[in-house]
Amino acid sequence: MADADPPSPTPEVSRLLRAGEAAGRTAYGSLALTAERFDRAVLAAVARRPVEGESVADAVARRAVGDLWLAVAADLGVPGAFDAFYAHFAPRLRAMALRMLGSAVDADALATEVLGDLALAPRSGAARTVLGTFDGSGSLFGWLAAILARRVYARGKKTPGATEVALDPGDGSGASDPPVPPARGEGRDPLEGAVGRERASALRAALEAAWARATPNERFVLVGKFRDGLEQRALARTLGVGPPRVTRLVQQVVEKVRAVVASTLGAGGDAGPEADRDALDVVQRWLATRDGTVAPTGGGPSRGGMHG
Repeated sequence: MADADPPSPTPEVSRLLRAGEAAGRTAYGSLALTAERFDRAVLAAVARRPVEGESVADAVARRAVGDLWLAVAADLGVPGAFDAFYAHFAPRLRAMALRMLGSAVDADALATEVLGDLALAPRSGAARTVLGTFDGSGSLFGWLAAILARRVYARGKKTPGATEVALDPGDGSGASDPPVPPARGEGRDPLEGAVGRERASALRAALEAAWARATPNERFVLVGKFRDGLEQRALARTLGVGPPRVTRLVQQVVEKVRAVVASTLGAGGDAGPEADRDALDVVQRWLATRDGTVAPTGGGPSRGGMHG
């Protein structure tokens, strides 16, 4: 994950890095990764995918630095880091695979395959492992979930002789694409795993139409929170608003998503936590097959948008 020596961090960047390191140690345990090696890897990741007009401090602030701490440690071969990674993420990835595939045997095999591939050497770049290509643009689990979902989707789409499936949850630029080997065997569209083949086609069309009507901020929240796993604090920083306004925007988007799914599937208009969870599960499967990042316009909740 570490490239050639990046510039020394400013005091503000150092503060953000130390806060991220503390978050990583709290979440994943104390690993023998020095601050110097960690800082160098994070700043190199930031430099690989710059955003015009964005300062290094802002770039670090919008990254999942605590998750980067674990990924960097594992990539650099710090003892116990990969064990911590597997212990934390393997059960969640297997549970997601089971929801998508419906077979415990198939889910366990696919999750094991994806997790094992992360320890392989990448096609290019300075990272030692595929896990080392994670750059913190979203949460680590969001990155893994996108890889898993797109691997399921690719199983049914892969052409004979293909040697690789591009599984980048980022902007598609290739700067940090996780080069995961191809899926083996047959698979199905993630939406089909949730609602069946016939209803998946209608639902996909409805979601594409809703996406076209959505405001930039609604798209940003959908992708950031429900595909890439960004925390609401990170969304608030990027939007330039306070957390309460982001909370309202998330609630607004969830309600619109639920209405689109309910209308398309004939599920009625009943609201509530269970309906929201079911709708978001469907939308997360759909989002996992979409490439690209989304730029917000700022300003929080808006009128119109995803409703027809």
